[in-house]
Amino acid sequence: MLHRERLVGAGLVAALVLLLLLTGTLARAYREKEHELAAEWSERGEAALVDGRPAEAVEAFRTALAYARGNEALALRLAQALLAAGRADDARSYFLTLWERRPGDGVVNLELARLALAAGRLEDAVAYYQGAAHGVWDEDPQERRREARHELVALWLGRGRKDQAAAELIAIAAELPPRPRLYARVGRLFLAADEPARALEAFTRAIDLDRREADALAGAGEAAFRLGDDRRARTYLQRARAAGAEGAGELLETVTLVAQIDPYVPRLSSLERRRRARRALAAAGERIAACPAPLPAPPAASWEERLASLQARSARAGARTDLDFVEDAMTFVFEVVAGTRHCARSTPSDRALAVVEMRRGGATP
Repeated sequence: MLHRERLVGAGLVAALVLLLLLTGTLARAYREKEHELAAEWSERGEAALVDGRPAEAVEAFRTALAYARGNEALALRLAQALLAAGRADDARSYFLTLWERRPGDGVVNLELARLALAAGRLEDAVAYYQGAAHGVWDEDPQERRREARHELVALWLGRGRKDQAAAELIAIAAELPPRPRLYARVGRLFLAADEPARALEAFTRAIDLDRREADALAGAGEAAFRLGDDRRARTYLQRARAAGAEGAGELLETVTLVAQIDPYVPRLSSLERRRRARRALAAAGERIAACPAPLPAPPAASWEERLASLQARSARAGARTDLDFVEDAMTFVFEVVAGTRHCARSTPSDRALAVVEMRRGGATP
């Protein structure tokens, strides 16, 4: 009897072990099947996004997430698909949930920054961009952080906050790898932030790395020109034109004309100042003659009469003692350029004169 009970007990234990093994096998098989289905639906979602079918991608990623509950990578792709499908509010909810779990995630911070910016929440956008700029990235972390900072620079520039843009650019420039195009890009942004000295520094760093980097040469020419260093600007722009930089030839022409007509350059002789003022008067006369439409009526004498009077003053025997001639002549020239914009096409001389006027007022072109 005892032997029989022992046999029955052993049989029950064996059956229980077999049942547990079978249950474990079935559970593993079920989990493997769920994993396969999640991967299959995830692939469908990726394909739909590539093909420009975001609505289908949403359903595919949602199904994949049902088979892989808690999978943050799938939740991220679902949020991105929702965003691509134009469902910004739904996407933001997913991104916020992910941010609560991973506040240092670079991708999540960047997506939330863009959503906040689109919604007009500037402070939130800035905070999230900073999170992306200092966040964790799985791929190319340095480049992705740098791109996040570039987007923040664009935000500041778009709102006229040039000081903030410049501060961010200084941080970007301090961490750039030795790649000339990256320095040239930062140089262009420094120009947009009205920081020509810092721009020139970035451009020259790019040129040190590659002497034929066309965009850097053109940018260095523009920066030097804005700093009033026309000789250095011409040197860079000539090299930029030879390297095929777009627009370098036009700016070089402007720089050359400015050097020929600007009477306010320091250390010019009085004779040279008068010669330059006469050249500017001649350009103004050509603009008056080329204007096909009636000119606005001046307060007193006509444009032609005032031009003739100034030319006569320049030709008189005692012209060298006429200390006010240069200022009177240039004031007239600037008035003519402004008064004929409605009826005459802008010329290189006009652009050069505009630069001279800005410099006279203490501004940079």
